[in-house]
Amino acid sequence: SLQSWDRDTALEKLHVDLGVSPFFAIGVADRTIRLQPSGFTFPSYEYYADGKPDSYAGKVLGSYRELIEHVSSHLRDGPPSLANSVLADTIINYERRLLERLRPRENVTETDSLRTTVAQLTRLVPIVKWEQLLSAYFHGHSIGQDTPVLIVQPHYFSGLSQIISTTDTTTLNHYMMWRLVMKYAPHLDKTVRAKYFQFQRKIFGDDEPEEEWWEQCPRHTSHYLRHAVGYLYATKGAGNRVQDTIREAEALAQRVKKAAIESVAEVAWLPEKGPVREKLSSLDFRVGYAFKDRRRELDQFYLDLIVKLGSHLENVFEAERFLGRKKALMLSDRALLTEETAEDKAWTISAVDTQPAYNPELNTVVVPLAALRPPVFSLDDHPALQYGSFGSLMGRLIFEFLRQEGGSLFHNNATRTTLQEKLRCLAKRYPALNSTIPVNGPLVAPEALADLAGVTAAFRAFESEPHGKEKLPGMEWTAQQLFFIGYAQSMCEEVSLQRLHIWSLVSVSAPRKLRVLQALQQSPEFSRTFDCNAEEWQSHICHAW
Repeated sequence: SLQSWDRDTALEKLHVDLGVSPFFAIGVADRTIRLQPSGFTFPSYEYYADGKPDSYAGKVLGSYRELIEHVSSHLRDGPPSLANSVLADTIINYERRLLERLRPRENVTETDSLRTTVAQLTRLVPIVKWEQLLSAYFHGHSIGQDTPVLIVQPHYFSGLSQIISTTDTTTLNHYMMWRLVMKYAPHLDKTVRAKYFQFQRKIFGDDEPEEEWWEQCPRHTSHYLRHAVGYLYATKGAGNRVQDTIREAEALAQRVKKAAIESVAEVAWLPEKGPVREKLSSLDFRVGYAFKDRRRELDQFYLDLIVKLGSHLENVFEAERFLGRKKALMLSDRALLTEETAEDKAWTISAVDTQPAYNPELNTVVVPLAALRPPVFSLDDHPALQYGSFGSLMGRLIFEFLRQEGGSLFHNNATRTTLQEKLRCLAKRYPALNSTIPVNGPLVAPEALADLAGVTAAFRAFESEPHGKEKLPGMEWTAQQLFFIGYAQSMCEEVSLQRLHIWSLVSVSAPRKLRVLQALQQSPEFSRTFDCNAEEWQSHICHAW
């Protein structure tokens, strides 16, 4: 009952035993506890701000309200304390209130992260019993007042105590229980799953028919057993050229990295070249799949995951606890990590994922085996296409730290100011899909800088290749032109109108078509290769990289 409900006990149970993250998410970054805002269905306040029913944001919010009403009605087994419509409004308004803390404030410069201690965190957010919660979450580790903590978006946390302390118990309970439902909706009964996936399709404009339960199982299995599924794919399902593909892809990535380091010298606006070179020089690659040639360590890694016949949901709960235990191990000193924990830490995605990722904690680009397929990479492709597609992708991820760290990488205020000027220029020059769907230039400008730097590095690496420059028989394009054609081809995607509207609202990533247009119109190499009008090109150029 609500009379005996305890906020601290519920918060600990959700975080520790069920992997649910109301208010904030707990993680590990570079052997330090990491806290970041969490507990909202939509990533930005803008989704909640426009309540007009005929606006896109209003329709999105209406779909969310409908989901809450239908699912809560289905799951209740007793008299409701609130009507379903009131419950939906309560949850939506509370999520809106939390996200207000993440809205940028005018004329206020705020740090994106803060390194502190549990003691200082307790003073910042006194309503949460941090030492107790973190000790339970990281069971087996000594958590005290001096334990280091990294806070992402500290402005959000500075207002959290005031929000929680002024919220009645009923609202807190409904909000936290709804976060539990949203976490496990894909694993509940058919009625809840149908409503949940119907909501997802409305949001992302997916016209595909509802998946059958057996079709969802591989996705769930891959999530909880990502290393095992990846190993199985690499050794049984990816063909007989796996090792050659991994070796050639990694070699190409290393050549792009070398070119990226060299390109820093030619960035005129960047006086502080040292920090960028150091970051690039220390960057590593993980290509292929985890636990390669280490089957015994793979078996050891999953030794404490218990799967039982019977309840699917009980197995999911156990898998969440398993992932929590693995996360806790990453808090250990690097010298004390077991081989399997170190491998798990490095491979943040599975070999069956199709999108490479940058791991900021380890400054590593992780390239899953499934990403090494046409049109991104093929052993049989012309070198120009390999560098244009896969090379540009690696270049983009190599420079991902520029997007994530931005000005915090530099010590000089003048450098940070110039960087912001370049980003403002890129934002202003960003193309739009049409007059009704603009792109939020300031949000996507950091991505545009990384795209441009990546394409520049990949082209530079291709130009240094001793082979592959000859014109192909019967082909009107030069090898240099093929490079850019390969880049554009690898960025093809099919996007629904609904998703384009999402991009226009809040996304920090633009549609790929626009990313290609922005990178190429800012690229001197592209202009020279295709003999673009110099005067027209100069009118668009930001000289960003």
